[in-house]
Amino acid sequence: MPGTCAPQAAFAAVPEAFDGLEGGHALDALLNWLGEAVCVTDGQYRYLAANAAMAAIYGLHDPAEMLGKTAFDLYPDFRQSVFFEACAAVVREQAPQSRIGYSGVARGWVTIRVAPLGRDRYALVVQRIAHRTDATITLQQHDRLTALPNRWRLEDDIGRQADPNAGGGVLTLLDVRRFRSLLHAFGAGEGDRALVEIAARIQNNLRLPQQAYRYGDDRFAIWAPDGQESLRASLACVRNALAAPFVLDGVPVHIQFCIGRACHEPTSTVHKTIIQAECALAAAKAGPQHDVEFHPGLAGPGLDPVLTTHLRAAIDDHRLDVHFQPIVDALDGRTVYAEALVRWNHSQHGLLLPGAFLPLAEDAGWMTAIDRFVLDRAVTFAAQAARGGTPFGVAVNLSADSVDDPGTVDAVHVVLRTRGLPPSRLLLEITESSMIRQPERSRDVVAALRGLGVSTAIDDFGSGQAGFTYVASYPSQVVKIDRSLVAPLPDSHTHRVMVNNIIRMVHGLGSLVVAEGVETPGQRNALQAMQCDMLQGWLVGKPMAPGAFMNWLRAHGGTGDIASPVR
Repeated sequence: MPGTCAPQAAFAAVPEAFDGLEGGHALDALLNWLGEAVCVTDGQYRYLAANAAMAAIYGLHDPAEMLGKTAFDLYPDFRQSVFFEACAAVVREQAPQSRIGYSGVARGWVTIRVAPLGRDRYALVVQRIAHRTDATITLQQHDRLTALPNRWRLEDDIGRQADPNAGGGVLTLLDVRRFRSLLHAFGAGEGDRALVEIAARIQNNLRLPQQAYRYGDDRFAIWAPDGQESLRASLACVRNALAAPFVLDGVPVHIQFCIGRACHEPTSTVHKTIIQAECALAAAKAGPQHDVEFHPGLAGPGLDPVLTTHLRAAIDDHRLDVHFQPIVDALDGRTVYAEALVRWNHSQHGLLLPGAFLPLAEDAGWMTAIDRFVLDRAVTFAAQAARGGTPFGVAVNLSADSVDDPGTVDAVHVVLRTRGLPPSRLLLEITESSMIRQPERSRDVVAALRGLGVSTAIDDFGSGQAGFTYVASYPSQVVKIDRSLVAPLPDSHTHRVMVNNIIRMVHGLGSLVVAEGVETPGQRNALQAMQCDMLQGWLVGKPMAPGAFMNWLRAHGGTGDIASPVR
């Protein structure tokens, strides 16, 4: 056809080139002489063709023994191998892929090239790294256990690859929560297997040019030189992959992660970006969400005076924002409360989540001012909605500083009277850590708030050191089960028993239960079967600006009555 080009020949030979060799023996001899392991697979990793060098990797003498078998048949741990990482990427992307890493089945460092040949056909070429200098460089830049590039390679890549047109790139750090507990429970061998699988799940859900790294003992990194927009979809896939259980010694285990991110500005240094990402991770580990979108500070107000000054100005000028996340009846789905969550729309860094700036406020002693601001915005919003014919309760967090402040109860009384919201429609959430810090003061505050007609909740129950005695000691109408106990549902028998016992105990004391972090239908169904009263989480609804929340409310059937104790 005019305007089309005939495909170029991939190989050419004169007729007498292979005189003396019959049939396919010429190609066999050539492929084996080249020394590279070559095979053809389909999308199910089934071997359709292989040479002797590929068979040798699996300890076989005859490549015919591979044909018709899958990589899983020949190597049960294939999913944790660098081979799977490359093959899965080419099947997903339908574009050539290359990887370098340590292969357990090949017992050495290898380079792997995979490319699509046609419909559901893929060619894979493996070459051992034989030269000492190449092997030394590879060993210096890669982690031997997971085959991922290491921290030194990460620093080099950030310095070389950042794309100014995409905002300079994004560095994400992921930390395995309570990894030492896993080692204690299952042993070092199973711990290593978990790290290898974590590495594979991360890398297999990234898109080029994004790359995963082994950043530390139980810490991983993702470098996205093409910017935050490209990373968003990949990170959602990574989250989903890591949420699935890991099988350790035959036991399905849910592993949780803390995540912190930082943007690498074109004018910034590699060292500064890494520090910012580490600060984001530290803030995530200290916060209830275990995830920080962006943390531009350098570990505190003393090291980041510019951001601290901006935050003080935002507090003084009432330029913080408040978003609302629905808390719904577990049975009929109607909204009972809307939890008020503070945000900061920074002029340079965009919308910042609490973990990015509340540590600065805590260090500077500004948490009470932020609490009062959120309280006023939330009560005003709920009162206006009620006057408009859409009444609902509003939940507001009280920091430890506000619990310690003698003026907190009076401030609550004044804002309710001024804005015209009935006290019964306000739920004040106090964390376990606040109660532990000042137990007597916390008990007095809870009693005084109850005297105003305001409801109180013990927040994040199960995340700290507080036990059942705290629930019995504080006259709170609501107990919120921490997301760390909800996340493993419904697969973990241990967590099902724990959550069920908490619900029964709280109901026995005449209080209500809210489950936080509900993200899957399986979690919702398990909690409904346990007679949990209310649900909160992304499955129900994400935090929304006031206007978006009201639109969501109208689209989801409006509100129900403030829940009454135990059904």
